[in-house]
Amino acid sequence: KEMVRIGDNSDYEVNRKWRHLRAVGEDLASGRKDVLAGLAHINGNHWVLIVADFRRKKLAVGDTNGGTPDSVLMAVLDWYINTHSGDQLTFQKLVTTRQNDTVSCGPLSFNAIAHHCDPVGFPLIKKDQVREGRIKFLHMIVDAHLNKVRTFTAITYE
Repeated sequence: KEMVRIGDNSDYEVNRKWRHLRAVGEDLASGRKDVLAGLAHINGNHWVLIVADFRRKKLAVGDTNGGTPDSVLMAVLDWYINTHSGDQLTFQKLVTTRQNDTVSCGPLSFNAIAHHCDPVGFPLIKKDQVREGRIKFLHMIVDAHLNKVRTFTAITYE
């Protein structure tokens, strides 16, 4: 809902909130970067993964529910790619672990992106180990945060 209206670049080209997406698009179009990978939140309650590989001319989308790609998401991706490069990317479906609950789409999608980029270092979470995979994912986030935080300052109130 927050993305620009498809086909209307006027706000996208000038609004500061899109600055980072514009910069990434320019990097992809110029060849400074080859791949855009990330998660997209769709329907207000579900995460799916996206990998756009400009060198290989492939757009891959994965859904841990096993569904077909969301039509609005695909239209926005098509608009974004066309706005920055004009390239036609071939669609492919990304392999993911199929979720067996209503809360694991985020960690499983992140795991599938990591697996796509480094299959040996990040194997897909096994379907019978989704709960453990969610806990491991949370542990990775906490570790990354703690490694970034150098000092904690206590605030006292008198």
